[in-house]
Amino acid sequence: MKSLLINNIEWIDYFNVIILRYILHKYFKQCGLFNVRTDQINSVRFSPDGTKIVLSLKDSTIQLWSTNPNISDSREIKGHSGCVNDAQFSHDGTMIVSCSKDKTIRLWDVSSCNEIKRFEDYSRNSIRSVQFSSDKKIIVASSIITARIWDIQSEKLIKVLRDGDCILDARILPNNHKIFVATAYFRTITFDMISNKATGITWKNFFAQTAQFSPDGLSIISCLENNTIALWDVMSGAKVKQWERYFRPIKEKYFPSGQMILICCEDNTMRLWDIEFGVEIQKLEGHSEEIKVFDISPDENTIVSLSNDDTIRLWKVV
Repeated sequence: MKSLLINNIEWIDYFNVIILRYILHKYFKQCGLFNVRTDQINSVRFSPDGTKIVLSLKDSTIQLWSTNPNISDSREIKGHSGCVNDAQFSHDGTMIVSCSKDKTIRLWDVSSCNEIKRFEDYSRNSIRSVQFSSDKKIIVASSIITARIWDIQSEKLIKVLRDGDCILDARILPNNHKIFVATAYFRTITFDMISNKATGITWKNFFAQTAQFSPDGLSIISCLENNTIALWDVMSGAKVKQWERYFRPIKEKYFPSGQMILICCEDNTMRLWDIEFGVEIQKLEGHSEEIKVFDISPDENTIVSLSNDDTIRLWKVV
């Protein structure tokens, strides 16, 4: 009888926690709609303060937009001679780093939109994504099979992390001392900036459609086959959690706090997912075609999504 009572209390506590999660979680509502040629846009990223987004375009330009739908404020950055694949803000919002099919990585001053530095990349494969370290000392640029680490001040290439598998994500840890790389066949590469050593671990013998490191770099969330989402421990390679859903996940992104993920689905929706309890918090509906890219503001109060329906939508907490 005592055991049954304890089990019931534990079940009630667990149920109450879930209810509290639903009550306390933020609720998003669409607040802005932009009609654009989304087939010309490759990426969209928030500024650190969430007031701007930076877009990388196929016409070799970078655009800065205000996230306030009532303010018509846009600026264009020119300089690349080929399609811009990705562009991101520095952590203090003063610079933008971009990568292009013209085989250059460029740094831009946000205030003046002028080019600050340029890094030439002579590798065969085009760079697909690029990011700053939080201290603005290094940048990591990823192609389909390599992740290249550059020192910003000296403009020298520090290290090339190479793998035969498709690279899905690269992450600079918050302490800026380690860089993690995840591949499609569940191999992780760790580069230690202090020891200048790289180590690789192969986890499982199967293919992941997507993979993204958590903000602290300790876990990876991935979309697998059969409508499955899995959470993995980076150091051990063990599968921590797995959820099989009725919807088909296509890509995912962690919220900055690491407590939730935003899942882009085949049915043109986005779903907020609580990682601890494995429950859906909210479904965002509005797009009529596939969602190409999306991002979450650092304060977790705004989401931007870009779809093949030629719209960019902003979702804010209400």
